[in-house]
Amino acid sequence: MLDLDSDVRPSPIGHLSQTASLKRGSSFQSGRDDAWRYKAPQQVIFVEKLTKLVVSQLPNFWKLWVSYVNGSLFSETAEKSGQMERSKKNARQRQNDFKKMIQEVMNSLVKLIRGALLPFSLREGELRQYGGWEMKSELSGQWLTHVIQTVRLSSESLTALEIPNDMLQIIQDLILDLRVRCIIVTLQHTAEDIKRLAEKEDWIVDNEGLTSLPSQFEQCIIHSLQSLKTVLDCKPGEASVFQQQKTQEDVCQLSIGIMQGFIDCLEQLSTKPDGDIDTSHLSVDVSSPDLFGSIHEESSLSSEQRLLIALSNCRYLERHTFLNIAEHFEKHGFQGVDKITQVSMESLKELDQRLFEMYIEFKADPIVGSLEPGIYAGYFDWKDCLVPT
Repeated sequence: MLDLDSDVRPSPIGHLSQTASLKRGSSFQSGRDDAWRYKAPQQVIFVEKLTKLVVSQLPNFWKLWVSYVNGSLFSETAEKSGQMERSKKNARQRQNDFKKMIQEVMNSLVKLIRGALLPFSLREGELRQYGGWEMKSELSGQWLTHVIQTVRLSSESLTALEIPNDMLQIIQDLILDLRVRCIIVTLQHTAEDIKRLAEKEDWIVDNEGLTSLPSQFEQCIIHSLQSLKTVLDCKPGEASVFQQQKTQEDVCQLSIGIMQGFIDCLEQLSTKPDGDIDTSHLSVDVSSPDLFGSIHEESSLSSEQRLLIALSNCRYLERHTFLNIAEHFEKHGFQGVDKITQVSMESLKELDQRLFEMYIEFKADPIVGSLEPGIYAGYFDWKDCLVPT
């Protein structure tokens, strides 16, 4: 049974062999008052109980086998010497059988965890046997980090038993896949958070002509990378998450997507129609010169003012923010940082050029409008002039 604690009510999941209940996505709740138990997704509780079961039972099984093989299980007084030697020989001949048993336990553990957290990594037949969590939403990066810690501790416990590394390699492969998935999910959620930054723009301008948006953007990425620190760091025996070319490419593209998402956010804000802007909370830093005089009077920003503020933000992003973010990516071991920075800078400069042209158009239109009537006054036409000699 998964349920090992006397203070926990019996779980409807029941025996591990009864995968039918897993297929139905059966729910189970811990009887503990521990608030964590009520907040934790069922996949997390499942992995906790599963690893606890293996770590609590397997060491005894392993020690019994070691005692059997080296003969310490047999008493010199109780057993005849010849009989003990035969028992030792028999034990040595059964080493492969025992190794197979251990590997079956490891395979079951890993595939059950993959079925709950990485179903796409299983074949169709395995998914039918070990899956059943389709109705559950995918775990967030925070919960995946917690699961990785749980599996790591289990791996350390089994390694301490001096079980051969080749028998535990399957768990190391699982940890690597979980770490990669955690990074991908975290970056995807970060991209979604960045897109929502547009809602937080208050158009409050500081002494440097900037709003708080570039700083919020940088802090959002820093927080995201800090949350991944334990996942990116390698424990003894673990490989780098960036060892695979595909992972490098996926992370690079997601990082570029995050940067592009913020550039799109700036464009959306700077070109938004007047009626779409919430001006109820608009103000300017009292210590800054009132470069946009009508802000106080009308409590609204003109299109030209929005473009000027956006252009100012763009310049700051190019000179400071994007370079700072590149340093943080490098600090956390990301690959392809030069490409991320180059693509982002090019996209930012294109936006800067578009916004500048829009600003010039706003300023030029009234002038052109006043000149055009005079140009066509009198219906002057070159064909009415004498041909030059």
